[in-house]
Amino acid sequence: MKTERMTLDDVKELEQKHMFGYFAEALAFVLVYLLSLFLVKPSQGAGAFVRAIPVVLLLVIDLLISYRKNRKESAKLFKKVVVDSVASDMFQDYEFFEDVGFTEEAVASANLIDGKLTKFKSEDLIRGDCKGISFTRAEVHAGDFQGIWIVYKNASDMFPEGLRVMTRDYMLSVDAENLFRKDGVQYVASGDPDFDRVFYCFGDDESAVRATMNETAREHLQKIRSEIKWPFALAMNGTDMVVAVRTDMNQIEMPEHVGKDNYWKETAAAQAACRPVVSFTEFLLRDLVIMEDTKPLQQELY
Repeated sequence: MKTERMTLDDVKELEQKHMFGYFAEALAFVLVYLLSLFLVKPSQGAGAFVRAIPVVLLLVIDLLISYRKNRKESAKLFKKVVVDSVASDMFQDYEFFEDVGFTEEAVASANLIDGKLTKFKSEDLIRGDCKGISFTRAEVHAGDFQGIWIVYKNASDMFPEGLRVMTRDYMLSVDAENLFRKDGVQYVASGDPDFDRVFYCFGDDESAVRATMNETAREHLQKIRSEIKWPFALAMNGTDMVVAVRTDMNQIEMPEHVGKDNYWKETAAAQAACRPVVSFTEFLLRDLVIMEDTKPLQQELY
């Protein structure tokens, strides 16, 4: 279900109304203050002006709070317009929840973040359909990790249990082979030297991992690495496939036409943040096999 669309003009119009209300409130404050000065009798002395100071301060604070609130609301609507414009082009169906994300428990269960999940935060959740496959993605900040988290439900028919594949620059502070060895999974060389120089593969069953990481799969993953520029990892977590993309590693390269326009900057950033969903969906569909039971992520995970 696509959410109700707002246009950039709608946001600008609302912003203008907010600014008009702000200036009207400021003008009313000035008029009230001038009127109070006019009503003060000279015989009352400076004490009357001193007593008016707390009232003046309260009015100023009220104006600042009102201004900040209006700017925050405008920024929220602006983000919604940007996400709608990008998501409607990339996905067949979607819902956007700015203040919703994955739970810390759901992220930790995938074991794709090295270190503790300190200062955990997840937001900007998009749940929808891309090329016939349901997905849920959100922004995740946890410890040293900052990036995009994507979950595809019920992918166990396509990938062996325990499978983990990641670019070699994905892990920052630990050795990936030692980390996953604790989980009982082993490093598996694909047999393709060019692929193995860029990727780690792990799994419970060496032959199953190699069968899954066939030539077509390897080509798709190398293509994704060149497309999105960011380090990434994918893993089977129960029956779900989880994808983690580290956006803290490289800055987004803005197209030349973007310039300094804030709308186009935010649009380019949103496109880069949503593009991994399309890329990994195409990876799932590499053999033209569509998962039969692809349900959206269940409520307890976000």
